[in-house]
Amino acid sequence: MTSRSLSRFAFVLLSATALAQSTPQFSGVWTIDRANTAARSQRPGGASSNTPVAPANGNRAQSNDWTITQTATSLTIAHPLAGNTTQTFVYKLDGSPSVNVNGNATLETKSHWDAGRLVTEGTRTVRTLGANLKSSFKETRRLDPDGTMIVETTTQTGSGVPSTTIQAFSKKK
Repeated sequence: MTSRSLSRFAFVLLSATALAQSTPQFSGVWTIDRANTAARSQRPGGASSNTPVAPANGNRAQSNDWTITQTATSLTIAHPLAGNTTQTFVYKLDGSPSVNVNGNATLETKSHWDAGRLVTEGTRTVRTLGANLKSSFKETRRLDPDGTMIVETTTQTGSGVPSTTIQAFSKKK
């Protein structure tokens, strides 16, 4: 192998290693860690609320478990709601638009990786009898060194003040 070929091989190997390190694996069953969530919410600069919410949709789940399946191209989040129904969100990971319709809510999002964090930004439109209510949000998902999944969601409704929620999740074994 020539030194030039060896240099290219080393570059490709280092690039692949860096890419693998920057995209954490979220697959598994996760449950909300209420104590860790509350502690993070009470820190200076922490969340304004520690109420568990479903991914950027505002509906409370019947169960605290989220099942996440991650592939190279998508992240799917599913969790049970009241009445034996499951709410599912599928996010494309390449920055292209994703549209998720669950009941009367439609999420239009784009997701991308940013320094080991999955950032999902978009709008949520809720159809009501009187009007469509629209809000924008930004959700950042990351893994802490101890394996805790942290989800920080900032929501902006109309001209109101943005609201941020930080949640901590433990992976079930």
